[in-house]
Amino acid sequence: MKLHLSAALLASVVMSTSALAQSAPVPQPAAYNTTTAPVFAPVAPAAPAVRDGQLAANTPVVIALNGEVSSRTHRLGDQFSASVASDVMVDGHVVIPRGTRAVGHVTRRVGKGSFGKAGKMEVAFRYIDLGGRRIPVEGLHLQKGNSKGGATAGAVLLAGAVGGFFVKGRSATMGEGREFTAHTLDAIPVSIPTAAGAPALIQASYTPSPVSMNVETPKERKRRAKEQASAAKRRA
Repeated sequence: MKLHLSAALLASVVMSTSALAQSAPVPQPAAYNTTTAPVFAPVAPAAPAVRDGQLAANTPVVIALNGEVSSRTHRLGDQFSASVASDVMVDGHVVIPRGTRAVGHVTRRVGKGSFGKAGKMEVAFRYIDLGGRRIPVEGLHLQKGNSKGGATAGAVLLAGAVGGFFVKGRSATMGEGREFTAHTLDAIPVSIPTAAGAPALIQASYTPSPVSMNVETPKERKRRAKEQASAAKRRA
């Protein structure tokens, strides 16, 4: 009897093991990923937004007085204010806009005398104040009037010469809004935008020439003229 039970028990264990083996899932091989990495077309570099340019030295700048300047009210060394009257441009782009402040000063003055003697005054524009940066300018304007202070007899504009503006009259007077032409001293590097109508900007690398607001007294002027004459004789 025990022999029959043992045989039956063994058969039951074998059958259970076989059933478990048949019901266990068979591991499948990992599927091969056939998806390839995306291929991107090369992107062309963007066109530069600006290009290098230059505002040439000796570029004319029209400047208008913001108020009257007269030998009657101004003294040697007195400064006065003016404004750029027309846009200064490079390749159709504004570098110095109209309305930018300009600064000048009186470099020579002779008050009117007796017997109808004309007053004389020389003034010079020295720089343009563009966003806090001084752009040096220079020029020479010679204008003559009669000794009685009437209408002016004529005017001569000498571009690019170092000096100022020389005016004669009973009281040498230049009225508000009067226009003169000065010229830039430096060649100024600028960044010119590709977009039409956008302003050109002065490059940070630009270092303006020094601006001197010193003036000579009549004695200093005479002494300098005498020294120059003596030097010319020695060279002759």
